[in-house]
Amino acid sequence: MSRLAIALLLAAFSANAAAEWVRVASFEKYIAYVDPTTISGSGTMVKMWSLLDYKTTQESPSGKVYLSGTILHEYDCQGERFRTLSYSLYTGPMGLGDAIFTDSGEGKWNPVHPETAGEYSWKYACGKK
Repeated sequence: MSRLAIALLLAAFSANAAAEWVRVASFEKYIAYVDPTTISGSGTMVKMWSLLDYKTTQESPSGKVYLSGTILHEYDCQGERFRTLSYSLYTGPMGLGDAIFTDSGEGKWNPVHPETAGEYSWKYACGKK
């Protein structure tokens, strides 16, 4: 495991323990939260942790059940796009319980679509709330 992967994994665990989740949107399947204390970066590029808290159990591709997930996104405030840097799935609500899956690595850039968790999180991270 690389040093970056270890650092992101440790950050994920500490982010859950001390997170100050702020609700940004509610959808049929989940409620989206952000942790404004984790906003970092400068200029048009910022990073921030988000959390999806599912209303019913979800099943991972490997068949494991989870109720929440935390995600570290990088946001391009000017380009209206974002990408995932790390995420974890948890057996309990609000990022609690056992981590059943964790992945880190720069994902592909995605456009910000209206009325999605991505849009609300992007707006919050970029100060456009």
